Amino acid sequence: MDYLIPGLGGFLVGAAIFGLTYQQVYPKISAIANIGAKSLPQLWDINHWLIITFFVLATVLLLYLLEKHGPLRRDKLQSPPDEDASDASSEGTGKESMSGDFTPNAQAGD
Repeated sequence: MDYLIPGLGGFLVGAAIFGLTYQQVYPKISAIANIGAKSLPQLWDINHWLIITFFVLATVLLLYLLEKHGPLRRDKLQSPPDEDASDASSEGTGKESMSGDFTPNAQAGD
């Protein structure tokens, strides 16, 4: 809610600037961007396999770095161990099932 007024104000100011400068800016950008249907190898005048190799290597490097460093927020992905279940199971008042859930003994409450 705090960002509603500044966000709306920025939206309106940006729209006004775009509307006021459209006639001067659009023809220049259109002339630059109107190059036709060309690919990166045609624009840079290089072999297309070089572009393919570059993107494959960049992807492999990115995946390697992500695997090496692991999740960026590891502390948020792992839950802390449940202390109640481990305390109770170590005292012998209950037993753990195969899934790790704590099941109290029926005699423990008596």
